[in-house]
Amino acid sequence: PIDAKEEPAMLTMHKFLIFMALVLVMSLSVACGCGDDDDDDDSSSPDDDDDDDDNDTDDDDDTGSTECVDEDGDGFGENCEAGADCNDYDAAAYQVLTGYLDVDSDGYPGTEVSICGGEALPAGYFSYSDDCNDASAMSYPGAAEIPDDGEDQDCQGGDLTASNDNGIFVDGDSGSNANPGTMEEPVKTVQKGIDLAEGDTERVYIATEEYDEDVQVAGVALYGGYDAADWSRDIEANETELTATVAYPIEVASDGWVRADGLTINGIDTGASFGVFGNPGAEITFSRLRINTFADGTGGFGVYNGSGGLTYLEDVVIDMTDNSSSLYGVQQVGGLFTADNLRILATGTTGTFYGVLLAGSAYGMVTNSSVVVDGPSANYGILASGASIEMRGTTLDMGDSPGVTYGVLVAGGAASFIDNDVTIGETASAFGMMLAPAYGGQLINNRIQIGEGLGSLYGIYSSGVPFATLTAMNNRVFVGNGPGETIAFYSTSSPLFSANNTLIAGEGSISIGAYVGLTTTEISSSYLVNNVIQSDEGSTSEWTVYMTTGAALPVLNLLNNDLAGESPDCLVKVNAGCVTDIGDVNECAWVGCREASGNLDDEPDLVDPAMGNFALVDTSPLIDAGVNPAPWAPDAAGDAIWYDYEMDVRPAGDGFDIGADEFLP
Repeated sequence: PIDAKEEPAMLTMHKFLIFMALVLVMSLSVACGCGDDDDDDDSSSPDDDDDDDDNDTDDDDDTGSTECVDEDGDGFGENCEAGADCNDYDAAAYQVLTGYLDVDSDGYPGTEVSICGGEALPAGYFSYSDDCNDASAMSYPGAAEIPDDGEDQDCQGGDLTASNDNGIFVDGDSGSNANPGTMEEPVKTVQKGIDLAEGDTERVYIATEEYDEDVQVAGVALYGGYDAADWSRDIEANETELTATVAYPIEVASDGWVRADGLTINGIDTGASFGVFGNPGAEITFSRLRINTFADGTGGFGVYNGSGGLTYLEDVVIDMTDNSSSLYGVQQVGGLFTADNLRILATGTTGTFYGVLLAGSAYGMVTNSSVVVDGPSANYGILASGASIEMRGTTLDMGDSPGVTYGVLVAGGAASFIDNDVTIGETASAFGMMLAPAYGGQLINNRIQIGEGLGSLYGIYSSGVPFATLTAMNNRVFVGNGPGETIAFYSTSSPLFSANNTLIAGEGSISIGAYVGLTTTEISSSYLVNNVIQSDEGSTSEWTVYMTTGAALPVLNLLNNDLAGESPDCLVKVNAGCVTDIGDVNECAWVGCREASGNLDDEPDLVDPAMGNFALVDTSPLIDAGVNPAPWAPDAAGDAIWYDYEMDVRPAGDGFDIGADEFLP
């Protein structure tokens, strides 16, 4: 083989001769004016720009084009005077801007990003940065400083060090409640430390020990993990436990507050078992903390916060394994609930399980968290009853259950779910994400995987309101087999924008890829664009798309979807009508059709959706078969139009792909 660093002399000479030949040809072209036919010379090839200028930038001749290529008509593009376009499919975006995101949702942006935009940054991006740690909502200017953790929470530079000037010290081994609570003379019990600190230093430093106490708090911070020998801190090596004896390990007074870091909290093992109990208006902030509950049949609560309270949990584990009673990882009644890296464990339980229950007009934000449960008689990963919630980057592993299982249930609130993963095993019946009723929904980049069932199985189920659009993009839904209805996507009573989802329903009595129920009260048309919609064998019926409408109004746009199935009775069923041929689907002569074009009925050729891999193979007919959804997208779609579920840029080839994946050539 030829070494690339040492070309043979013959090859070098060959390249030289080719180069000289090219020089000669170019010289002859210049001498004769060839390739040019404007009126100011004797050229033989016209520019086609009719301006007598043979050397302008509007050259259309066969010597190479420098014409401005502007696909979206915003003046920016390839070879355009205004400059290049960072997104030539969107007229509102043409230049790369620098912005900042508030990744941890603490109100202080701090993560620099480059974004394709217009004159101003898109919604959700800021022009400034003032967060010293955008990976933690506990770090921002003016935040409470956690001592001896090596972090700067208040953005003032440096860490807080425990001292006699800023806290009370507790040592259950050698302390005495007759002492002043200094490093040299610590008190013995946590409650005594709280009593001395409240209204004064408001910090309690606790040495490693198991403290059997029920403590009451009105306004103090509790920090575990200290070694009383030198009051150094290591929360892993120096476990500090607070174990209830009668009721609650920690009870927070009405309108009181507590902060705790580096503790293990144990509920009682008889009767109702709580980790922390907040009375109305309480403010609870926990970090790097573990809660164990031991319910024996009367109920277990990891965190309970009463009416109008505020709860923030970061790096918290709630362990409720091997319990037989009803379990609530978190129950928040009204107020505000925020969690980041919260882990709730409830395997081996047999009662009803609620991972997070929000009620009474509460608002919740859950990020980067997980729920792992198996065996309960009824199963709710996240339940928002009369409450609204945002959830991002969270995994719900719902396991098996002899009863009904809801990954997410939002009843009477708004919902935003982005980048989440919901897995449900064998169950009586299942709903991956259920919004009913929902006052607006945003479902983007979620994966929902449902196994076998004994009843009906729904991937996404939404029953909305006429004035609030459901936006669904880049979701991957796989519903297994069952004897009841198997429906991958169900939306009724609200306008719908569904784009680039992959929706697969398994075998059932009725198998439906997508159900769309529209009435005469929707204030705008609905769109199904670039979706893979697949049904399977139905013992009664198999419909790829099933639409019901209250009147013969043109309300549904069906654009560039792949309508696939085992042997569907109808590709599109509308009320009592049935469309069986893809050509007829695209003719848009069926009831309720506003526009239909570009739809296929091909096998989508996905890698292995049953195992959670929804990627397109390189032979898929869905590659470049989609359409740009931007003209119809609502604001809630955001940047999801321009990326697939793996954050690969759309379009990657000659056009948009159909489904949640954008194939990279």
